[in-house]
Parts: sequence; C-alpha cells; structure tokens
Amino acid sequence: MTVRTAVEQDLQQVVSLYQSFFPAHNIFRKEESEILTYLQEKMKKDTLLVYEEKHIIKAALFLVLKTKTEDHALWKLRHFAFDTLQEASILIQEAEKRISASSGSAKVEVTLAEDEEGLQFYEKQGYKREGRLSDHYRKGEFCVVLGKNFPSNG
Repeated sequence: MTVRTAVEQDLQQVVSLYQSFFPAHNIFRKEESEILTYLQEKMKKDTLLVYEEKHIIKAALFLVLKTKTEDHALWKLRHFAFDTLQEASILIQEAEKRISASSGSAKVEVTLAEDEEGLQFYEKQGYKREGRLSDHYRKGEFCVVLGKNFPSNG
C-alpha cells in the first residue's frame, strides 16, 4: 500500500472511484470527460492524495489550502472517497501529517451533507461539529461543517 500525490495517469481510476462514491454529487454525475477536465484543473491548484494498493486507487482526497499566515494555515478536505474505512483512515492520517507540518498551527475543515455516512468516521478521527448549513449543496439539504485543530509544533 502506498499513499502519494496523484499523477495524471491516476485520474481515470479516481473518476471511477468518485462516480461510485458520490452518486448524488453535481460534478461526479457528469460525463467522464467533464469530470476528467474538472480534476485536471483542480490538480493545478490543489494536492490530490491517493491510497493505492496493487496498482488500484482505493481512496482519494484533495487537500485545499484556503489561507496561510506566518503561523497558521487553514485547510479543507474535499472530495474524500474510499472503498473501506481502513483505507480512509490511512489516507486521512497522511493528509493530517501534511497539514500539521505545513505551519506553526493548522486547522482542517470538512463540509459534507448531513445524511452522508462519513459523519461518524470523521468524529472518530477527532473532528468536531462546528456548524450546520442549509441549502449548501442542494435545496432542502443540510450540511455539517467539521473541524480539527493541529496546535503549534513549537
């Protein structure tokens, strides 16, 4: 097993993973070519991490740096998809190591639909519910904002 930054050749597998994991997602219901273009553009700005086992992508997420000052960084995890909770745990731990090492102190946030299965997973990883948004992804649907802090390394 390997956790690494994705390369262009990984994107076809990532598209398949996202299509199966996010059946209601506005982006990942589009044609494969549109999804590929979206991911290629996103990779120009943000880091796509993948968990790979025997040349098969089993989990993926984007690390998005929202803001950074001299002593603090704010990150978001986006499009986190996985086959199993074990693979998800391994990938999120690597993402958190990178986030923690990025600045004196750091915070990571996740926004997900309130009915997504991932809520309990994030809470077990130490994320706290920080807010609730209405009509965020789709009309009539609520989202939850979760956060985790990484105190100063110094």
